[in-house]
Amino acid sequence: MACSIFTTTYHNVKRNKETNYVPNKEININDYVEGYTTRPAFKKVLDVFEVKISKERQRKIVLDNGITLVCSDNHALICKEDGRLFDVFPDELLSTHKVVTSKGLAKVEHVYMMTKESTSNRFLDIIVEDSYYFCGSNPEHGLVLCYN
Repeated sequence: MACSIFTTTYHNVKRNKETNYVPNKEININDYVEGYTTRPAFKKVLDVFEVKISKERQRKIVLDNGITLVCSDNHALICKEDGRLFDVFPDELLSTHKVVTSKGLAKVEHVYMMTKESTSNRFLDIIVEDSYYFCGSNPEHGLVLCYN
């Protein structure tokens, strides 16, 4: 089952000693995307592949710090509580969850079920070392820590 993100989602990518925000449709195997294990670090991309996600399974997540993410209903976000990281699927997110972002913790404002007019069904799966990576629809606000 795909843990997919929309094709216009961005990542902080390190290539040739430079880092830039890149849409995930431009991510390649062997690129390095910003991730997190015990601290932020760049993680090697092991695989990238396109998947089709029906409209009923698409979600738009809006956080209180302005970050948004369009993903599949089984694309887990990483939350933090009492110093412990844990993954939460979009349909299980609550306003009390503290989502880990590249700019600190953020609370969930809303999780929308996408409508037929909202997006295409083109999504990508990106597999990285150590399973966690940052992504988001608007990098100027920051990126969300997600699980492969």
